[in-house]
Order: sequence, then structure tokens, then C-alpha cells
Amino acid sequence: MSIRISQRVSGLVLLIVATASVGQAPPAPAPAGNAAAAKQAAEVESKTRNTDVEVTPNFYVPGDALTMTGPTVKVPNEEEIYDAAEKAIVPLTPDEIRKFRERLRETEKASREELTEVTPAVRTVSVSLDPGKLPPVIMTRRGYSTSLVFLDSTGTPWPIFSVNVGDDKAFGVEQVGDASVVIQCKQAFAVSNIIVALKNVPTPLVWQLRHGDSEVDFRVNAMMPVPGPLSEIPQAEPPLPLPHGDSGDGLIADDIVDAFINDLPPVAATRRALIGDSTTKVWIYQGNMIIRTRHLLMTPRSRQQKTGPNRYSVYVVPKETPALTLYRDGRTALVTVDPRPQGDQ
Repeated sequence: MSIRISQRVSGLVLLIVATASVGQAPPAPAPAGNAAAAKQAAEVESKTRNTDVEVTPNFYVPGDALTMTGPTVKVPNEEEIYDAAEKAIVPLTPDEIRKFRERLRETEKASREELTEVTPAVRTVSVSLDPGKLPPVIMTRRGYSTSLVFLDSTGTPWPIFSVNVGDDKAFGVEQVGDASVVIQCKQAFAVSNIIVALKNVPTPLVWQLRHGDSEVDFRVNAMMPVPGPLSEIPQAEPPLPLPHGDSGDGLIADDIVDAFINDLPPVAATRRALIGDSTTKVWIYQGNMIIRTRHLLMTPRSRQQKTGPNRYSVYVVPKETPALTLYRDGRTALVTVDPRPQGDQ
């Protein structure tokens, strides 16, 4: 077998050819009478002896006349090394970083914002102890807390004895102070109820908890119909019972009473002046006298009464009432109602 070693020298190819027999054993004699096999073995031996193998060495041959050629390797300078390192450490430009942060901010904002806008609600609910009444509803939403405050008919806090929630995995409840409960919704579209036991009230109060699509209760003032254990003023007579068969259609609507409590009377209400008390206001509305005061009305006996969280009470009494007996500063006071509309005196 021949081995050829080639090397470029000054653009020419130096070819070294060596012919040798590399441990090649002579062919075994063919068996007698097998002329075809002997001929084939002779042809293989002839091809093997006349085969040249060209090997290009991957090394430099010593000497001035023999040199190797290969790809040119460029060594970077210091500026190019710094630029490459800066690109690896801080691959973004300041403008690209600002755009990235703005994109990240918009993504986070989109993931956190509500699909429907929440409308906060602060309202007052008159608590009924009638077993036939359905439990009032508190609208909740995940991510928001609701404050439930219990007040008596005078606006004084009513102490809570205990509070329990039906589904503690969906809602968290915590008593804060003596008369307040904080409700936290933990799961979206969760529903449950809570049971609140008040001091000196034999029947626990039940409240429904529902998901609020848009309106969410931020605060609910639960007004009890009677003075509570912390009330220090004498109890007035309860409102007059409705006549037999009266469905209550003749009473002032609850939202209208709330408007009087908040000193926002309807346009149709006519103001009357009082002689003897500057903090109490009186109106004539729908054939009734409406009294707004922070004092306890002793007489006349009202047919409708409600107290708001601002501790103002509204009493509905007959239109022809000439005078009121109020309990204020620890004693009773008689005030007179001017029959003429205020401004005509």
C-alpha cells in the first residue's frame, strides 16, 4: 500500500509518496482445482498494492521552506472587549429599558384592575326581630372589607356577644371593638351567611353574604328598633301599633325617613319653627309632622321612629301637634311648635 503526504510550499503541493507493505500477509494458496477463486484473490492483491493514501498533516513542518496555511484569527482590542462585555451585562439600551418597564406596568395594571367598576355603598339597615322576615343581605367582593356596626334606637353602639360565619374558607369575620364586625371576602362569587349574637338579645341575628357585581357594601349600620344596654337615657314609649288590617302603606317610606335623618328633606316638606330648642327641626310632610332631633321624644307618642348613625332620630307624629316634650341634658324640656311655615312668622 502506498502512503502519500502532501504539504503546500510557496503555493505548490509537496507530495511524499511511500510504498510499503503494511503487515500484509501473502495470500493463502487457493485450493486445488479452484481456478476462479485463485484469480479473484490475485486481483484483490493487485488493487491493494497499487492503492495510494494521501494524508495532509495538521501540523507545521520545521524549516523555512515548509509552512502551513490556515484561517486568520483576529485578536480583539480593548475597546471591542469592553463593548462585548457591556453588551453581555446590559443588553438593553436606556430607551429599551423604559419601554420594557412601561410594558410591565401596563401588564400588571391589566392583571389587577377590576373588569367591572366597584361602587362603594354605605347604608343603614333597620333590623327586624320578627322571625318571619328574611335575613338582610350584605354585598361583598373579593379584595374588599365590609364593616358591620350595630347601633340601638338612640344611635348608641350595641355590644356583640359572638359572631360566626357559615363558610370560613370563603369569608373571614373578625370582631373589632364591642359593636363592629369586619367581613372579608376570600373567594370570588362566594355566598354564605353570618350569625351575630348581641348582648341581651335572645335571638341571634342572621345576615346573608353575597357577591356584589358592581355595588359593594363598605359599611352597613345595623339599627336595632329599641334602646340597647349601653343607652343611658330613659326609654320612650314605643311607636303606636298600626290599626288592624293596616299594611303600613300610610307610613313614610324608609328612604324618605333616611333623607330627613341626613337633613335632606324632600322638596314637598314644609319647615316649621320651634320655640325652646334650636337643634331640633320640624317639617310637615304627607299629613304628618316630622321631627328631627338628637333628644329623646317623650311626648307625643310617635307612630314611626328611626335613628341614624349620626345619632339623629326622626319621629313621625300627628300634624296638629302643638308642643313636644324632649329629654335633654338629663331633664325634660317642653318646646312649642309654631303652626305657621318658617319664614311667615
